[in-house]
Amino acid sequence: MRLTHRWKKAAFACLLLSSVFCLASYAEETATALPRHLLIARELAENIKPANNHYILGGQSVSFPGDVFSSDYVMRADCSGFLLAVIERAHYPVRTQLAFLNWTPSRKRPVAEDFVFSIETGKGFQQISDVRLIRPGDVLAHAMLNAGDKAQTGTTGHVMLLDSVAKKIEPRNPLVEGTEQYEVAIIDSNAEYLGSDDTRLADPANKITGLGRGTIRLYADADGALVGWARNFKNTNRFFSYTPRFPSDTKERKAAIGRLISQ
Repeated sequence: MRLTHRWKKAAFACLLLSSVFCLASYAEETATALPRHLLIARELAENIKPANNHYILGGQSVSFPGDVFSSDYVMRADCSGFLLAVIERAHYPVRTQLAFLNWTPSRKRPVAEDFVFSIETGKGFQQISDVRLIRPGDVLAHAMLNAGDKAQTGTTGHVMLLDSVAKKIEPRNPLVEGTEQYEVAIIDSNAEYLGSDDTRLADPANKITGLGRGTIRLYADADGALVGWARNFKNTNRFFSYTPRFPSDTKERKAAIGRLISQ
C-alpha cells in the first residue's frame, strides 16, 4: 500500500514537471513566433523573379499570385514603399498611425524620415533603444539631416526590415574606437548592395536592383545604443555614423529602431 502511494506521488510529480516543461516550451515558441509582416516579406523575397523586381523611387506596388490582375510575385517600390505595402498586406493599423516629420501637399505617403520620426514618437512603433534586443521583424530607419543631402540623393534616408537578431562579432574594418559590432540580416528595396551575401548579387553577370536580402553590421556603444552601420563586404572601409559622438566622413544622419504595433 505504501509502495502504491509512493508511486502515485512520483507519477503526480512527473506529470507536474511535464506540464511545466510544456508551458515553458509554449511560452518560448510564442515569444519567438515570427510576425506576419516578416513572413510576407520573406515570401516575396524568396519567390520574386528578377524580371518582376524593380526599385522605383516613390513606388509602393507589391502583388502576389492570386491578387487581382496578378499571377506572380511583383514589386515596384522604393524602401519605404515596400515596407508600407507589406504592412498593409499584414492588415496592421500602422499606416494610419504614422506621423509626418515635414508634411507638404505633395507628400502622398510616409518616407524614411517619417519612419524615424514615427518610431521616436511612438506612432505605430515601440522604439527599441538597445541593439541587443532586436527581434526579426523590427524596422531600422535612418534619415538624412541636411536639406542639401536630401536634394542631392532625391531621398530622405532609408528603411530596412530586420530579419534576424543582432549577433555580436569580432570587430573588423572599419574599426571605430568605443563601439561594438553586430551582424544582422535585413530585407529591403534598394538600388545599392549590402554585402557579399546580398541576393541581388546572386548572378554577378546580371546584378539587379529592387528587393533583396543581405547582412549588414550595426555599431553600438557599450550600452547597446545604435551609433552607426557598415556594409558587410570583405573590404568595406566606410562607416556610416548616426551620431556626432562617433563621426564619419559621410552625410549626417540619425536613426531609430522600431517594433511594429500590430494590434
